[in-house]
Amino acid sequence: GLYLDASFGRGAYSAELLARAPRGSKLLVAVGEGQADPAAVASARGFLDRAVPAGAAEEGRCTVAGVLPRSLGDVGEALAGQELAGALVDLGAAFLPPGAASADDLLRAFSPLADAPLDLRADRQRGVPASQWLASATVEELSWVLHAYGEDDDPLSALRLAEVILDHQRLNGPYRSVSKLADVVRKAKPATEDKGIHPAKLVLQALRIFVNGELEQL
Repeated sequence: GLYLDASFGRGAYSAELLARAPRGSKLLVAVGEGQADPAAVASARGFLDRAVPAGAAEEGRCTVAGVLPRSLGDVGEALAGQELAGALVDLGAAFLPPGAASADDLLRAFSPLADAPLDLRADRQRGVPASQWLASATVEELSWVLHAYGEDDDPLSALRLAEVILDHQRLNGPYRSVSKLADVVRKAKPATEDKGIHPAKLVLQALRIFVNGELEQL
């Protein structure tokens, strides 16, 4: 069968797939972050050349079908109707943009404790920052985002939280930082801290998913 590794990183998972996939299988690797990245492709190909032993094809072992210099969102086009026997995808890293310093940098910027602009976009060349969207959002729009993407099963709870967030914005001006929004949410939902989860974590998750269109890319 055909297997896809869309979380190549340093190649550890690809190496395991090459070693363990059924006889006659092929491995397709997707590297790059939204655009062609010759260095990433060359590095991946070099690693895979070393990982596949000489004579692997003749022995019926898993071989490399190709290395795609593109993001997960474009893999479907490359497959051209072929069915996958399996796929390995890091859904966080899959949405990193070209030029992002690292996944760690983005995760720090998305943290409720981050003293960073309330942007939340992975690719700052696309879309609008979360702060800009919030500045014009209605209570209904924000409550829908919180309910749909923030793992809030209670639509009334999402509605009340949206009202608190937007009431504060109306009185104090647009949110400029992640930490300011997180502080407002923490005061509105202090009980969740008892569970070891920052109250704003799921709010930021919901906004991040929305402004990046993450589920649409899937």
